[in-house]
Formats: sequence, C-alpha cells, structure tokens
Amino acid sequence: MQDKVAKNSNYVKVKTVVDKFVADVLDKITARAKEAAKRATTDAAIENTVKDQAAVAARRYKRKCTR
Repeated sequence: MQDKVAKNSNYVKVKTVVDKFVADVLDKITARAKEAAKRATTDAAIENTVKDQAAVAARRYKRKCTR
C-alpha cells in the first residue's frame, strides 16, 4: 500500500494528516489518563464508589434448549 501511496504526489499530505490525527488521539488519551489519576489518588476514592451498596447474589440463568 505504501508503494501505491508513494507513487501519488499525495503521500506527504496523507502522512502528515495521519500523523496529526494519531498525535491528537494520543494527546486526548494522555490528558484523560492524567485526569483519572488525579481523581483516584487514594484508596478512599475507590472505596467510596461501592459504599452503602447491598451485596446481591449473582443470578444463575438456565439455558433453554432450542433443539
């Protein structure tokens, strides 16, 4: 595929656009990961997410045979 793109004069343009897109996506991921790390700095933050919730047993479903 690179050969076909290289034969066209748009190779540099396409590469630049793709590189910018990838960099932007990675920047967004990094920013959100940093924000998440700031919010979960203590065990209390994680513990409070399930505080005051009653324990509920998982349901077991029986599969019905459809033969």
